[in-house]
Amino acid sequence: MQDDIASIFSFYQKAGVEVIGVYAISDKGRLSIQELNLASGEDIIRKFRYNRLHQLNLRGEGIYFAPKTDACNMLFLDDPARLDGLPRGTMVVQTSAKKHQLHIPYVGQPAPVPVRTSFQKHLRFVYNSDKGAVYANHQRRLPGFINQKYPDKPLVKILRIVEDGNFLSYEELWEAKLAQETERVIKIPPRPFSRPHPTELRKRWSDFYDDGDKSVADMKYTLYLLRKGLDEDEIRRRLFSESLDIENRKKGHLNDYLDRTIFRAESYLQQS
Repeated sequence: MQDDIASIFSFYQKAGVEVIGVYAISDKGRLSIQELNLASGEDIIRKFRYNRLHQLNLRGEGIYFAPKTDACNMLFLDDPARLDGLPRGTMVVQTSAKKHQLHIPYVGQPAPVPVRTSFQKHLRFVYNSDKGAVYANHQRRLPGFINQKYPDKPLVKILRIVEDGNFLSYEELWEAKLAQETERVIKIPPRPFSRPHPTELRKRWSDFYDDGDKSVADMKYTLYLLRKGLDEDEIRRRLFSESLDIENRKKGHLNDYLDRTIFRAESYLQQS
């Protein structure tokens, strides 16, 4: 059982999680047991209060942990409806006969709590997981202990780590976040989209940029141009010539980025 504990702590450390909290939770409330510094270089399992937690677990408490780090590369989903098509590197933890939790590392830039929370909101819709667990540092069951929620008292255990497919990337997750910010609702059947006749343009890309996220400005400007009746080729030309530093920002995938930006903007207008 302690092998699973050591494995998941190491898994989180590799994703940039420096500190975790360990808790015992029951109907009576939450008891904070200890904080562990995964980045200290110390033997974490020797410091881990296993005997105390084991006693609390046998008494009926659930044993949980949660990151206490802001920026890292770890995402979490609770009770997904499906386990197919998971990103590479995902650790699947079985919490009961039919329930699971997903620990999903991604590659690229570490993200702070608000950004990781927005990433998890996107993944929640992809895997139809529990909407109550979208907060990035939400508490999660610790493998190696009994799940006291069920009469058969199943052991929470690591089921597998996904070894096929592709890792999630920061850029991919960020693009999905932008799509959410433009309220792209893919479950609503799209209505036919018809462009109005082109009218005089009074705004440029710079009017939509306020020293914040340049990709958000790209999306807002694209929506504006579509509403003004410009075709896709003209929108691509204007983004290429006006969007600040777009060649370097999207180096290697600029054409794909322009296509996706226009597609997402059109999808949004179809549903608005």
